[in-house]
Amino acid sequence: MGQAIIRTAPGRDLYLVWSSIVDAPVAVGTRTEMVEYARREWRLEEERAEAAVVRADELGTSDRTFDTGGWEDEELPVFNGWNLEPGWWYVRRDRLVEFAEAILRDDDAAVTALLHCSEDEGESEEAQ
Repeated sequence: MGQAIIRTAPGRDLYLVWSSIVDAPVAVGTRTEMVEYARREWRLEEERAEAAVVRADELGTSDRTFDTGGWEDEELPVFNGWNLEPGWWYVRRDRLVEFAEAILRDDDAAVTALLHCSEDEGESEEAQ
């Protein structure tokens, strides 16, 4: 996948750019900021950048392979950036708004409080 734009929730103008390289968000912002991000970082023309955000609006993710972030996903894997203990860490999809807002506030404690761990890849704990 590389990177994909993920809409945090229907009706919310809040998006994450999720990286499959670091298994974490690398940018947070509004729809307008995501179009600009795609133009600048992915070097897309305006029309293609806009189409990526439209996909995220419709499907939950701009990822064409639907590996990460679709509306039906229950959680997303999180790896780098918050000094996590060993294990596989996840954020529930229904908590993405809170997660993104905590990142914007630079509130690491709130970010890590939204994560849960599973010892085995692909076998995360049940949503609390």
